[in-house]
Amino acid sequence: MDNQIMIGSCIALIAILGVVFLSNGKKNNETNNNNNNNTEPKKLEIGGPYKREEIKKYGKDNDRQWIIIDNKVYDVTDYVSLHPGGDVIINNAGGDASENAHGEHHPPSMWDVLEEYYVGDIVEAEHREVVEGSGLGK
Repeated sequence: MDNQIMIGSCIALIAILGVVFLSNGKKNNETNNNNNNNTEPKKLEIGGPYKREEIKKYGKDNDRQWIIIDNKVYDVTDYVSLHPGGDVIINNAGGDASENAHGEHHPPSMWDVLEEYYVGDIVEAEHREVVEGSGLGK
């Protein structure tokens, strides 16, 4: 008789744990889905051409951070948390980051990632010399 009670208790415990586990799994999936929807970077609209003066308003104190690299404008706001160098990327927000972008610390794959954040070009009258071999636009 004691074995039957023990077996029955174990089955009941397993059933309860299964229900709790499945309920938590469903809640976690719903939470993850909601979080994914909220943290998914929005698709940026390509605009411009922009004047360099316009880009200044997207500095590190703004809720959007834009940088200029090789006469192209990038909204890096959603990339700051992913940047391997941390938030140092916003030090150039609102300005030209071309020289820093061509530093040896950036791998060639950076150019592919950067293009996802492209929002437009600088007006042609304000173009600066592009560093040879930058990889952008290739």
